[in-house]
Amino acid sequence: VTRKVFDNVCSEVQVTMHDQPTKMAVGRVLEVDLFGSKHKFEDLDELAIGLLEPMAELDQKLIEHDKFSTQDAEGIRNKLREMKAAAGRSTPYAFGFHPVQQGVFTLYWLPGTRTVREESVRVVGDGYMFRKMVHGSLNRLINYFKAHAMDAQPPAHHRTTAPSAAPGGARGASTWSQQGGGGEGGGGSWGGSWTGGGGGGSGG
Repeated sequence: VTRKVFDNVCSEVQVTMHDQPTKMAVGRVLEVDLFGSKHKFEDLDELAIGLLEPMAELDQKLIEHDKFSTQDAEGIRNKLREMKAAAGRSTPYAFGFHPVQQGVFTLYWLPGTRTVREESVRVVGDGYMFRKMVHGSLNRLINYFKAHAMDAQPPAHHRTTAPSAAPGGARGASTWSQQGGGGEGGGGSWGGSWTGGGGGGSGG
């Protein structure tokens, strides 16, 4: 199944049919495996309502977020470097489309001065998969990232119950600044930045 994410950006959802009454008929069970999370549906209508429509809503929320940019990867990287030069110790970040994989998003962030780090964000049926964990909302993903930006990635897929507010940790609580405004995970102008929390020293 091909679904439209944005202008000239599509995403393929692989559907496996089981229990087909004939070779040309739609299977009585439709199965979708999204990065290890299996979903089963009885027909195409249930697939659309139960999975494709929620995924489209999650796509739209990310695309409409004020930290999202439709620029290409190099444009985003250059913009983050400009923000870093202007903001000093803070760590700028932004979301964009993955430069290669259709339908996948990327979180770009610049902890040092030149090397932009890039991590995939995938839309699944019940949230956003980031660092092999499923976050139920974009705010939860962003807050998790703010609290754990420099952490090692988890070894296997599991579902997170990340709190909506970033907790303090061994490095101390991060102090985030939204450029041009405030709000939980949002508010402000192009991109965002934070200071503290171990995000601003390495990766130059």
